[in-house]
Amino acid sequence: MLKLRKALLLKFPYYVLLVVSILYVCWYLYQPHVSLYQGGEDEFTGRVENITINGAQVKLLITAKEKLLVFYYCQTEEELHQLQQQLSLGDIIKIKGELRYPTSTKNFYSFSYRDYLKYQHIYFTVTADQITKVKDNQHPLYSMKEAVRNHIASFGKAAKYINVFFIGDTAEVELDIKQSFQKLGISHLFALSGTQISFITLILQKFFKRFSWSKWSKFVLLHGILLFYYLIIEPCAAIDRALIFAFVFGLNRTFDFFISPFHLIIVSISILLFINPYYIFDIGFQYSTVIAVGLLLCMPKFNHKNKIINILIISIISFLWSLPISLYHFSWINWLSIFYNLLYVPFINAIIFPLSILTFFLPFLSPVLLLCVSILEKSVQFLNAIPWGMIILKRLPLFFYGSYFLVLIGLFFTKYTKQFIFLLLVCLILHGFLPTVASRDQFYILDVGQGDSLLMIINQKVVLIDTGGKMTYQQEAWQQQQVRFNGSTTIIQFIYHLGFSHIDYLILTHGDSDHMGESINLVKNFKVNTVIFNRGEYNDLELELIQILEEKNIPYYQKVKEIKVGHLTLYFLNDKLYDNENDNSNVIYTDFNGIQLLLMGDAGVEVEKDLLKKYDLTNVDIVKVGHHGSKTSTCKEFIEEIHPKYAIISVGENNKFAHPNKTVLETLKNSIIYRTDTDGSIKFEMNGNKLIVETYVSRGKAK
Repeated sequence: MLKLRKALLLKFPYYVLLVVSILYVCWYLYQPHVSLYQGGEDEFTGRVENITINGAQVKLLITAKEKLLVFYYCQTEEELHQLQQQLSLGDIIKIKGELRYPTSTKNFYSFSYRDYLKYQHIYFTVTADQITKVKDNQHPLYSMKEAVRNHIASFGKAAKYINVFFIGDTAEVELDIKQSFQKLGISHLFALSGTQISFITLILQKFFKRFSWSKWSKFVLLHGILLFYYLIIEPCAAIDRALIFAFVFGLNRTFDFFISPFHLIIVSISILLFINPYYIFDIGFQYSTVIAVGLLLCMPKFNHKNKIINILIISIISFLWSLPISLYHFSWINWLSIFYNLLYVPFINAIIFPLSILTFFLPFLSPVLLLCVSILEKSVQFLNAIPWGMIILKRLPLFFYGSYFLVLIGLFFTKYTKQFIFLLLVCLILHGFLPTVASRDQFYILDVGQGDSLLMIINQKVVLIDTGGKMTYQQEAWQQQQVRFNGSTTIIQFIYHLGFSHIDYLILTHGDSDHMGESINLVKNFKVNTVIFNRGEYNDLELELIQILEEKNIPYYQKVKEIKVGHLTLYFLNDKLYDNENDNSNVIYTDFNGIQLLLMGDAGVEVEKDLLKKYDLTNVDIVKVGHHGSKTSTCKEFIEEIHPKYAIISVGENNKFAHPNKTVLETLKNSIIYRTDTDGSIKFEMNGNKLIVETYVSRGKAK
């Protein structure tokens, strides 16, 4: 044992272990990881690992040959109730349905659902036509997890909060609550994390001090309880890290190895990366690891006797070390989170988290938990109205964020503290200022599925033409899904990544939901200066938006003829009133630095013919094709007259309308066609007098 202790006190083996783990990650990521399925299978048998019900949608995670994510849509409320009663965790079920590749990102800077699932070793989803139970669960672990979840479900309104703070399941939390926490920079508190594991560990250790058991007995009992807890909660990288940390630190303390905390962290990180190399991409893992290392190395230098000042120092250090990660992934930080954490960390960790556990065992405490969570949510929503905290900075190449870490290392580990504080401020200023100096005029056709959205950046002015949005259909109450992700999130994050927090003009070509369905969410998330509607009477969706605009004192207009944006003028050509919303679309024309651009909205053939009579539209360089390539638009006479070099079709992949129409594609055969369903988002940028075209998916850059 003595030789082992001496060996463990050496520094060299830990750095070798870290290097080996990183090399292993690189090797693992380089290897091709493919599914065990070929893609044509239509029947699958597996064990139910997770069940989530959202309206009429039943989502199942099953383990068959490999993990599969199954989606099934109930046709009747009775069928939904039957499935709820029949299916339990651990059941063996047979699925008949279609294998599909998960949705891949098609927008610059956007979240990739396909990669997110791949990092969990899920390569296919299944759209199920039939679900049949083959065998009831007979595994005690799944029975235990099912019993825990059924018990929590009996708590009514308090159930979703116990799910969040006791087992780490945020599926039932409303989207606006999640976004409120994110904007304050405290979203890490609205989920289980290493802090909660540390809290449980601390409480158990204090409890065990009452007994004269051996160190080894206490170690085994403590980690047995933690393991039991881990088996019933929803696992994630941050929890895995915390448990590995607790185990490694516990071993060190139990056997008096006297290994330094920094080396213990190296061991923990290496173990995690060997377990799952994909953790390297997990944002929670990145945050928790970087902050833990930062605090461990920095606190001895800055530790203060005053507890309040000490907590403030911890918050500042955590904020600074997380800053590059936040800027890279989200393009914004909230510097007020330094102070928000002072308020919410103790409130959640010392009150709500313990109360959630107590309520699980003592149901009569539910009203107290609901009161505390209500205070939490209302205070977060109130603070969200404060506009001063958010700083939005453009997404830059990865190496730039590495420079932040180099500055932080100099700040905390050299004697030149003031100089590196100044250098950190210089980095932030350059980050915000340089992209505007080198900016070019550009516009993007965004992939918003079966809808339209075009973003223009002209002299640092932001013009958004349409917002996309899902077509809405009349549904009964039981069928309606709680919104857990909306299409505006893609646009919001995209504009943030470009470095903007405002929209100068929000132009809506017309009132259909696939063109303006996300407008309310965007108005709530950005400073919008002006909104422009099309001609005709306002429909219900437009009136709903107008109510929000009037509450926020945002001016809005109809019957606009032209607007000036920087050095550009946008001309609104369609000044005639038709008998349908599509034909009343705003048709927009502009000279984009010598490039003639024509945006047709959903205007049909009749509008096209009227425009030819009224305007000289010969030799248009780029046309955004009307109505997603439907046969109701893009007549041969119109295309032969405008003779576009580029034709853009904004259309959803495998849409039920069969857009774009084959006749339309034939009509456009002399143009270079870009489609959002195959090319993803499309970027047009002016470099001097040259137009550079770049697509996200297929073609790269072209001039």
